[in-house]
Amino acid sequence: MPIISLFFTVFILAGGIVAGFGVRNIVHAYDSRSWPHTNGTVIYSEVERRAGSKRGSSYSPGIKYSYFIKGQQYEGDMVAFGMKSVSAGRGFAERFVKKYPRGKDIKVFYDPSVMSTSVLEPGLSKRSFILFAFGMSFMIFGICFATVAWLFK
Repeated sequence: MPIISLFFTVFILAGGIVAGFGVRNIVHAYDSRSWPHTNGTVIYSEVERRAGSKRGSSYSPGIKYSYFIKGQQYEGDMVAFGMKSVSAGRGFAERFVKKYPRGKDIKVFYDPSVMSTSVLEPGLSKRSFILFAFGMSFMIFGICFATVAWLFK
């Protein structure tokens, strides 16, 4: 197998795997609209800085919360589906840190079949599709360039 074929195969497979995780994320986001909720408390709320490349740093909201279900304590850190993979400007992160300050009483939505899976803002949003779009981009890139390489060999 020529090295170029291996290169494009890796792009296609990696894209498929990432897109698969993206589909799982979308399904969870959709299902979360009907999840039950319980009360919780924000236990950590900070703007987290991530070292960037030439363009500087990026930021994400670091939010952690605790909640109880049937006497069992759980902790979560998902504000909305798709946000774990998001880094943006400082203002984006600050909005969520301001909305969910440490010590705030909150409503936590949890998966009744896996109660340790929780979210503060249930449902689909644009962010829910980020992983899927990223994975599909890799797959399409791999397929297009593999096709071009095959046609012109």
